[in-house]
Amino acid sequence: MLSTRNITKHPKCGGQLCPSLTKETDCNSHVTCPVDCEVGVFGDWGLCSEACGTAGVSTRYRSVEVAWFGTGAECPALTETQPCNVHACSTNCLVSDWTVQSACTASCGGGMLTQVRQIIVTPAGGGAACPSLIEVTDCNNHRCPVDCAVSDWSAWGLCTAACDGGNSTKSRAIVVPAAFGGAACPALTAEQDCNAQACPEDCATSAWSAYTSCTKTCGGGTQTKTRTVTQNPTNGGLACPVLTLDADCSRQPCPIDCGLSDWSAWGTCSTICGGGEEVRHRSVVVTGQNGGTPCDSMSETQACNSQQC
Repeated sequence: MLSTRNITKHPKCGGQLCPSLTKETDCNSHVTCPVDCEVGVFGDWGLCSEACGTAGVSTRYRSVEVAWFGTGAECPALTETQPCNVHACSTNCLVSDWTVQSACTASCGGGMLTQVRQIIVTPAGGGAACPSLIEVTDCNNHRCPVDCAVSDWSAWGLCTAACDGGNSTKSRAIVVPAAFGGAACPALTAEQDCNAQACPEDCATSAWSAYTSCTKTCGGGTQTKTRTVTQNPTNGGLACPVLTLDADCSRQPCPIDCGLSDWSAWGTCSTICGGGEEVRHRSVVVTGQNGGTPCDSMSETQACNSQQC
């Protein structure tokens, strides 16, 4: 506490100087003054908690420069947060290992070896695209041997005798000469005895039956038709021809049902309290084709953090 007084008369002619005009006295020494809190400026924003998606946050901090005391103003919040990296996450394509290489499609003259692989994870959000799913290699490029091919036998010629034994000749011609180590041509003529007994009778067959049902409903099967011998050959008559004949059927590709991966783990909840949502995903392993079962939902959502904030 400060007390003051004024000069009512100044000293003259060597008179005594004036004493001090102010006096300080301690007061309110039993009370501590209130102190308002003072804080510094915020620092830089910290790293984002997520690289992508919707759950990332970044935080910045400030420190207490002067602590509050008594009835002084309390400190404001020392941290601030903001969303960050809210762009969608990218997913690179993932493919399976190559299958075992197939057999060559030709034993000579040039064929192909094939390997395939499948898409396990489809690219999304700008992720890397899938590489080639099929690889073809040339094989067996050497020239094929050409076997000699001959025509069917001609009919037996006239017998040199009408009965009691003679001979008859038949022949055939070269249609394709042997080449590159192929099988040589067989004999082009043949002789037989004839008219040593009763006249020969050739084999006779019934008409073809209808084709049987196909052995498969898709993916390639076979069906068969048959005929029966109505007259067996006798006395050197012509042998019976083939009695069964197979044909391809149901060549259309079979349906392939969609195949899905296992569910991923549940993602981060969208809120820390008051009720939010979390999501899990799965991906297509095998795409449904040719009328097979299509793929079901790729994601599921459930409630989370329902406790009050």
